[in-house]
Amino acid sequence: MLIRPPESIVRMPNDAEIHALTELLVSKMTDNPSDDDRQTAEDVVKNAYIAVFDNYITDCPGYAGKLISVTYGGSECFYENFVERDGKLIKVSTEIN
Repeated sequence: MLIRPPESIVRMPNDAEIHALTELLVSKMTDNPSDDDRQTAEDVVKNAYIAVFDNYITDCPGYAGKLISVTYGGSECFYENFVERDGKLIKVSTEIN
């Protein structure tokens, strides 16, 4: 049985991470968001399944740091991964289909 070290344990997002995800979604929707746009983004994030890995490390040289995995409520095929760089969330492109 594989035992993961404590630093690789997944956790739920904190309020700051939820806010950052909401702001990122709003910015993808429009340059000048309305209150309805903001509410829509908040609802999407609220209904998503979000897992945070504070100490994610790739198997080979690459990324080490926070990884946020978001699976949206519509289907298991609607997901995005984000990493944190310079205090900002950056969407990671999917390379495996």
